[in-house]
Amino acid sequence: MFDPAPYFAEVAPHILPSLLDEWGWLLGKEPFEVFRVTAMGDLFLIDAGGAIHFLDVIGGGTLERFARSEREFDSRIRESGERKRYLVTFVVRRLREAGIRLERNECYSPDLPFVLGGTLDNTNLHPCEVYVHASILGQIHRQLKDLPPNTPVNFRFE
Repeated sequence: MFDPAPYFAEVAPHILPSLLDEWGWLLGKEPFEVFRVTAMGDLFLIDAGGAIHFLDVIGGGTLERFARSEREFDSRIRESGERKRYLVTFVVRRLREAGIRLERNECYSPDLPFVLGGTLDNTNLHPCEVYVHASILGQIHRQLKDLPPNTPVNFRFE
C-alpha cells in the first residue's frame, strides 16, 4: 500500500499561514488555510466548507478543487495517476535516491522555475525554505499571469 508521507514536506504550523502571502492575487477573499505542503512545494488548501484545493506553486500558478473532503483527499491521493500528477512522486523518489533530502520547513525548489523553462532534473532542483519557495514563485506567477506566451521578461523581487 502506498504511503504518501515521504511526498509531503514537514512544515511547522506557525509557518503555514505565511505561505499564502504572495498568492492573494489568485486566492481572492476566500478564507483558505494550508492543509498540506508537498515535497515539491505545491500546496493543498482547505476552504471554509472543508473542500481541498490544489495550488500549483511549482508549475502553472493555478488553483483547482481537488476533493470535497479530507476523506476524499486521503482516498484520491493514493491513486497512482493522482499521486504522480500532484505529488510528482517519480521526481521526489529520484532526488531522495540521489541523497538530496529535505529538512524540516524545506521543499524541493527549482533554480530556474518551470514556467521560465526549467526542468525536473536533479541539477535544477534543490532543498529550499518553503516560505522562500512559495513567496518567490507567487511573485513570479503574479507577474506573468497576464502576459502572452513567449513574452520576454525581466523580474523584480519585492
